[in-house]
Order: sequence, then C-alpha cells, then structure tokens
Amino acid sequence: MAAELEKENYRAREQVKKREREILTRWEELLALLEKHRIALQAANQLMSVMRDLDTVASTIKDLGENFRSEDVGRHLMAAEDLTQQHHVFESQIAALGDNIQRLNRQTQQILQSGKNSPAVQREGPTLQKKIDELNKNYDA
Repeated sequence: MAAELEKENYRAREQVKKREREILTRWEELLALLEKHRIALQAANQLMSVMRDLDTVASTIKDLGENFRSEDVGRHLMAAEDLTQQHHVFESQIAALGDNIQRLNRQTQQILQSGKNSPAVQREGPTLQKKIDELNKNYDA
C-alpha cells in the first residue's frame, strides 16, 4: 500500500514510507522473538522427553531388581526351570536397557551442552544430571 501511495505521489508519502519501515522493523523483531521462543520450547520439550525416559527406565530397573531379589527357587524341577527361563528373560531385558541408558547418557550430555541458554535447561539441568547419575548407578548395581 505504501508503494502505491508513493507511486501516486501522495503528499505525505515520506511519513508513510517511514511508518512502513517502522512496521517492518517491528515485524522482524517479532519474528526473531518468536524464533527465540520456539528454540526455548524445543529445548524444554527435549529435556522433558529425556526426563520421562529416565523415569521409565529407572522404574523398569527397580521392577527387575525386585524380581532378582526373590528367594523363590521353585518347589520342583518344572518350577525351577520356569524360574531359570524367567531369569534369562530378565537378563535380556537388562541388556536391552543398557542400550537405552547409553542413548539417554548421550542425549543428556547433548542437552546440557547445547541448552546452556535455555531457561528450562538452566533450571532443570542439575535435576537431569542427578537423575542420569542415579540411573547409571542403579544399572551398574
């Protein structure tokens, strides 16, 4: 519209051009602010996703640990064989959790390093580090 007014030689065309530049500048500032917020929300989303995965794996490890602590040895041969098979399944699950824990360790380090400017990472970073350390400790035990 400003270009059309200038083309028609409108008497206040300089004021219109100035106002157009102000509006475009504010629009670009708004877009930059939106991009900054998008990046912050993306970092917070990634952080919460990793924390949720950490809690899930920690819960699984806790459940598996309780199964290993069972004193049940079976009353007869069939029950003992069933318990042996269950033990092998639990060992397979723990081995699979090792891959997940390695992935979570990598993601945690990536979040902590790349999210230093994110308010969510600054606020939740120590909690995230504590959770991953605790998970590693429980997995190794």
